[in-house]
Amino acid sequence: MLLPPVSGRTNSPPARLSVSGYGIFGNRQLKNILTVLQKPGARPRTFDANFVEDAVLVLFSRINRDGFLYPKIHATVRFEDGHEETFTWTNPLGEPLPRPFPARHVEFKIEPGVLFYFEKINFAGVEAIPLKDAAHFFIQTDVIIFRKQDRVYSPERLNSGMKSLQEALERKGYESASVATNNFLVNTNTGS
Repeated sequence: MLLPPVSGRTNSPPARLSVSGYGIFGNRQLKNILTVLQKPGARPRTFDANFVEDAVLVLFSRINRDGFLYPKIHATVRFEDGHEETFTWTNPLGEPLPRPFPARHVEFKIEPGVLFYFEKINFAGVEAIPLKDAAHFFIQTDVIIFRKQDRVYSPERLNSGMKSLQEALERKGYESASVATNNFLVNTNTGS
């Protein structure tokens, strides 16, 4: 015996979310990060503009942390009425999305751009810590073949490395130790 549908309840499938353009594993990781933004429990029937804007902010943060400082993110959105629109961001705080925003499917397409990396790091005045150990605060030094991915640069990584090096010097008894950069050059075409 078939029961009549309960008033106000729909049997439509949950909204779909996909990520592409960041590699097989990268796409999966980014999608998993975005699912944390959803309410726990049942998957939503639609995504609203707040979810998409928050997702863009999270994607920018993660992609920047990975060394891609100037990515471009496209969101192709299919709405409940069937029409599609594409929105593009070149910075995390772009134009707000229109409201209402009942999105049934959101596909984020990532264009990461140039990978920024430390090409060369020189130290002056560091005598208490071996240079390889000092460099380890900024890049991976325990690899056999150095790749760009092992020397990823981001402003946060540079600041964190400088702070960690200063703390290491202070732990060795150098109370007035300070770490600063000078002659800092960035090639925006190559990422070095």
